Amino acid sequence: MGVWNSLKLLLSFFTVIPVRHTGSLSEVASHLALIPIIGAIYGLLAGVSLAGMELLLPSFPSAVLVLFAVNVLNGFLHMDGLIDFGDGLTAIGGKDEKLRAMKDTHIGAGGASVAIMTVVTSIALYGSISQRYALLSAFTAEVMCMNSMLACAHAGKPRGSGLGSLFVENISLRTLTVSSLLSTALITLLFAASARFLSISASYELSPLIPVSLTLSIVVGFFIASLSNRVFGCVTGDVLGACHELSRIPILIVALVVQFA
Repeated sequence: MGVWNSLKLLLSFFTVIPVRHTGSLSEVASHLALIPIIGAIYGLLAGVSLAGMELLLPSFPSAVLVLFAVNVLNGFLHMDGLIDFGDGLTAIGGKDEKLRAMKDTHIGAGGASVAIMTVVTSIALYGSISQRYALLSAFTAEVMCMNSMLACAHAGKPRGSGLGSLFVENISLRTLTVSSLLSTALITLLFAASARFLSISASYELSPLIPVSLTLSIVVGFFIASLSNRVFGCVTGDVLGACHELSRIPILIVALVVQFA
C-alpha cells in the first residue's frame, strides 16, 4: 500500500475526519511510522485554539475547550482506552480477570478515577501555559503523545488478536526510530517557522523542550508497556490509548519548567 493511502487510512482511524480510502488498517503495517503526522493535526488544533482562545477567555475555560476539541477530533478514542485501562488496573484478580474488566463495557470506579485525574491534570497544565508559549507547547505535546504510543507498542507483548496487536506486532525498533525522527522534524519545523514568519521568540526559549519531550515520550511509553506486560500480560489497544493520554502530562510539565526557567 502506498504512503498516501496509508496516511488516509490512519487519518480515518485516528480522527473523525471523513476520508476516502481503500484497503483496511491491517494493510498499513509498513507505514505506522507516519502516525506522528496525525499527532501534528491534533497539535495544530490544540495549539492554535489555545493561543487564540486565551486572547478572549481566561486560561482555565480555554484549556477545557482545547482538550475537549482534541478529543472530539479523535472521537474520544484515546480517552476510551484510558478509562478501560484504569478499570483493568484496579480490578481484583489475576491477568484474565483484569483483561475482562478492561473489556467490560461498564465504567468502573477505577476507570472513572483515572480518567478524571488525567483530564483535570491535563487541563491544569494547559491552563498554566502562557499565551506566547501555547502554540509550540501544545503542538509538541500532541505530536510526542503519538510517538509515546508507538514506543509503548514496541515494548509491549501482543495479545494475539484485536487492533492493538496490529500495532504491537508491527512496531519495530526501526519504525520507532523513524517515528521519533519524524516527530522531531515536525516540531522543529514549526519552531523554525514560528521564529521566521511569526517572530515568536518563544521558539528559541522553548527549544530545549524538543529533545527532552522526545526522551520523555519514549520513557513513558516503555514504562506503561512494562506495567501493562506485568499486570495484563500484554499491551492492548486500550493500553495504547491510555499511554497517549498519560504521556501528555509529563511533556506539559517539562514545557512549563522550560517556560519559567
